Amino acid sequence: MGGSNDTDRNVHGKNLTSIVNLLQDTQHTNVVLVEVPMRYDTEARARINEQIESYNRQLQKVTRGFQHAKLIKATFKGINSLNMACT
Repeated sequence: MGGSNDTDRNVHGKNLTSIVNLLQDTQHTNVVLVEVPMRYDTEARARINEQIESYNRQLQKVTRGFQHAKLIKATFKGINSLNMACT
């Protein structure tokens, strides 16, 4: 499988539709999905991070309906301050 790092609002629906189709076609296979990680090289409230948050919320809603799908969180609160402390 592959992934997408295109989180532009214009393609959210297309990406999510593709994921729903995949989950419908793989009813007898366990599927693990990973959220889109936040961009820690930008400000926390940067537009791209807001789009990522929105996409991840929608992804969570989509995957709830499929028992064979597991969504792994890739965003952790407080990690931005950890990165800043390490640089």
